[in-house]
Amino acid sequence: MEVSCSSQLHPNFPLKNCLKEIQRSVLRRTAAEIAAAAVFEMFPQVELLGGRETTAGFSYDIYFPHPVHPDTLPLIEEKIRQIVRERRPIKTLEMVAFSASELLKSKGHLQRAAELEGVEGLLELIQIGSFCDLCPGPHLKNTAELGAFKLLSIESLEDKVIRIQGAAAFSKPDLKDFLKKLQVYEDQSHKRLGQSAGFWTLVDGRIVWQAFGLKLKQAVTDFLKKSFFNGFEEISGSLSWDREALHREMAAKKGFPCHLAEIWTCLNEAWDPDLGLFQSEEETHVQTSSFCKTDQLRQGIISSLQTIGKTLNILGFNYCLNLIGRKRSEKGFLVLQEALKSLGKDGEAQIEPEKPSQIDFLIEDGVGRQWVAASLKPSLEAKVAYFSTTSVEKITALLIERYLLTMHSDELIAMLTDKQIEKPV
Repeated sequence: MEVSCSSQLHPNFPLKNCLKEIQRSVLRRTAAEIAAAAVFEMFPQVELLGGRETTAGFSYDIYFPHPVHPDTLPLIEEKIRQIVRERRPIKTLEMVAFSASELLKSKGHLQRAAELEGVEGLLELIQIGSFCDLCPGPHLKNTAELGAFKLLSIESLEDKVIRIQGAAAFSKPDLKDFLKKLQVYEDQSHKRLGQSAGFWTLVDGRIVWQAFGLKLKQAVTDFLKKSFFNGFEEISGSLSWDREALHREMAAKKGFPCHLAEIWTCLNEAWDPDLGLFQSEEETHVQTSSFCKTDQLRQGIISSLQTIGKTLNILGFNYCLNLIGRKRSEKGFLVLQEALKSLGKDGEAQIEPEKPSQIDFLIEDGVGRQWVAASLKPSLEAKVAYFSTTSVEKITALLIERYLLTMHSDELIAMLTDKQIEKPV
């Protein structure tokens, strides 16, 4: 959902199009599958192992029974160009796991079919002409929508597995601009800047915090606590991953209405060392929850949105809002939509059947990718509530990329401590 940020939420910065990142995600995910289709048509004896989005764009892992020469890369690129020129239709198929497995076997994708052993329920597959693979939608509608791409490398992994990596964009100028930014970003990413500032060392690409870095992380945490914990009772719970259930349990004991706040850390199963703090191994959350009467819910959500926006404003961030929902008729989605309308915001929402209704605050990094720095979502169960969560690691990474090119690291910590952050020149 594209939302204009009014003076109540973000007075100093213009809105950037949130839908661009969503569209780029669809493009990159589809580009990985087009690349897989190209390789499989060239080498039918290979086994497909799955693709994904990456820092640069996309990648796909493939088992090759024979060595792959680096000169193979331009040949694969030409095959992709052919598939794009053919304007093959792209469809998203939904079927039960057994049917999906049988379809994949019939196409020669035995390894992908084997992944579905014991799986139940509905799955989504992508179909590009006669090619099929496991890949949840949405996708591009036609291969011709892949306006520009560039294969960047073929990397040999263990057990005869290779990884093809590439970048994709809707146009050649966009791709050229992105690749130029990416080249510069390698030296200006928070991983490199943080290492130079002495916040951490990099061991096999992984961040290992040093004392000075832990001081910065604590300053960010304290800043967020001052911003969000006013009027809330700070709690400390068990190691449960379901913090909302924990907060409901504690709210039931403390009485109704109730406002709780907590700092908690969890292990990230999907962590990626290449992304540093944007997808770190451990993630610290600053979380608040408010349990209230039904007629107080809308105003409470509005107030929380304003608090989050004001906090990001003080930190000097440009952000946009993204409204997500399983479906437009869901009660939580309607509550959030009404809150945004009350603030003068309206527009198309992003429908994701697997995600609960929530509003994400998206901030761009140095290469233009958008990250969810904070989220707010309602809960309309037995006790009406709304929850907000902010990631300490993502905020820390974004602060480093915004400020460390223009100030010293100790100045950044001091500004957080003093709660007086100005925009860099």
